[in-house]
Amino acid sequence: DNNCRGATPIVPTQAHSTVQTSDADPTHIQTGQSFTLDDGFGKSITFEFVKEGDTLMNANDTPISFKQSPTADGPATIATNMTTAINGVTGFGITAAVSASQADNVILTNRRKSTNGNTTITVNGLAAFVFGLNGTANKMDGGLAGNCPAPTGCVFPDDCETGVCGSNGKCQVCTVDAQCPASTTCNTTNGKCH
Repeated sequence: DNNCRGATPIVPTQAHSTVQTSDADPTHIQTGQSFTLDDGFGKSITFEFVKEGDTLMNANDTPISFKQSPTADGPATIATNMTTAINGVTGFGITAAVSASQADNVILTNRRKSTNGNTTITVNGLAAFVFGLNGTANKMDGGLAGNCPAPTGCVFPDDCETGVCGSNGKCQVCTVDAQCPASTTCNTTNGKCH
């Protein structure tokens, strides 16, 4: 078999996770507490909470602002601020959305359909937050397939770890964004769309 889909192909799916902020009273959050998301395709970002008036503890982190006074941000505002920060990172392979049914929950979704998106969420502090999905703590989970290496045979871009199924029916590295599936960009360092 020159095709990694095999006789019974697995339908590629995206990794997901949730972040519950319902107990995230701003008095439970301190500047410098953070979480790190890894998109599984070469980009890992640390998001650091920064109280209004404070500065980032680590200049390389992406800030998530919050207020403790005069009126403290509630869990729904914290969820919105998290979503804005995550979606504001250019070229990052994970998106965030506030849950339509629970305004204090953030839904994380990997842009790529792949097992590579099943990554650990590293948490520093933030004991009042619950990261995870379906009992899988501190993890993006549920991504399937999408992990065939170049130059394995492919049928669809989602078959390939790189996100590119060439016209020759083989997975290949990306060199420009136009080769990548919609809403993803090419990481030219590792040749993978994320």
